[in-house]
Formats: sequence, structure tokens, C-alpha cells
Amino acid sequence: MPNLLSDQEVNERLCSYNDPKVTDELYDFGSMMVSEFVDVNHRLDSKGSTLAGYSTGIVALLVATSSFWRPVLDQWALAVVLAAGLCALIASACSLKAASLYVFNWFSDDEWLHTKYLEDSETMRRYRILTMHNVVASHRSTAEAKSDYLGVAQWALTGSGALLFIIAKAPP
Repeated sequence: MPNLLSDQEVNERLCSYNDPKVTDELYDFGSMMVSEFVDVNHRLDSKGSTLAGYSTGIVALLVATSSFWRPVLDQWALAVVLAAGLCALIASACSLKAASLYVFNWFSDDEWLHTKYLEDSETMRRYRILTMHNVVASHRSTAEAKSDYLGVAQWALTGSGALLFIIAKAPP
């Protein structure tokens, strides 16, 4: 787990130096972090959608072909196929949850045009660094939640595939 700073700790650090070049470096790095975490969440959305497609496809295939395989399987093989379908359903649900809409903290108009800081560009940049910290923290926690759901989805989809492979390779 990364060492996460509170707003107060960030503010104290922003007030602890005098060199404007430090502010420039922090501002540039903060801008890069905001952009990176927005991209990470987009990639996680894409991965969730892809996993949802594969897992939903397995469920659809099992349902559509059930009239062919159900009569010829014994009860144990039928239980394995149903377990594979359940794993695929879990994968689908978790990947859809990962790809669903999440609420993020973002820059408000007041943060963008805060009247308290309009007279001094250095103070404004330091304040913007603090607001970037909040946006990054919001996107980081969402990315962690999406990653957790995708981890479960990947294992469930792998389990579904493994169970179906076992049935396919089982002797008649």
C-alpha cells in the first residue's frame, strides 16, 4: 500500500518551501499523475468490458447448447458444466461491476477560480497541486476497486474455462 498523505499533510509540505521551481516540478508531476490515473481507469473499463464479453459468451453458449449436452452427461459431468456456468456468471458480474460508472472527485469551478488565490500565481499553483492530490486520490481508490473486481473476474473466468476443459477431455 502506498504512503498516502492527508490533505493537511500535503498542505503542510506545500507551505514548507520557498523555491517556485519546486512548485513547478510538483505541478508538472501532479498533472502527469492526474492524466495517468484517468488513463488507468479507462484501461480498467476496457478490460472489464472485454472480460464481460467473454464470460457472457460462455454463459450464452452453455444456455444455447444445453439441449444437446444435458441429456448425454451424467450427474457429475452435469454438475461440472453447471459450476463452469456459475463461474462464468460470477466473472460476468464482477467484470461488469468493474466497467460500470463510478463517481470521481474532479476539479470544481471554485477550485479552478478560487478568489482567495487569484492575486498570487505561486499560491494559486500550490493550491492547484492540493486539488490535483484530491483528484489523484479519488482515481486511485476507484482504480483499486476496479482492479479487485477484475481480479475476481479473471479467476472466475479461468475457473470456468478449466472446468469446461476438464469436461471436454473427460472420457465418454
